[in-house]
Amino acid sequence: MTLRFTVEPSGHVANVDMVHGSGSSRLDAAAEAMLRNAILPPFDPAMGQVPITETMQIQYVLED
Repeated sequence: MTLRFTVEPSGHVANVDMVHGSGSSRLDAAAEAMLRNAILPPFDPAMGQVPITETMQIQYVLED
């Protein structure tokens, strides 16, 4: 699956969008929930203070 999200300079994840789903609504929902209210470390001042949008792939491996 592929998710796109925006991180504010404060570290708050502002938006989460599913770019490509996994085929499982439960796995997709879990991945979105993981990022939806995440708080990441705040930006270093050298990074500037403009929100950053990233795209991330998540691959699940399900085992018994």
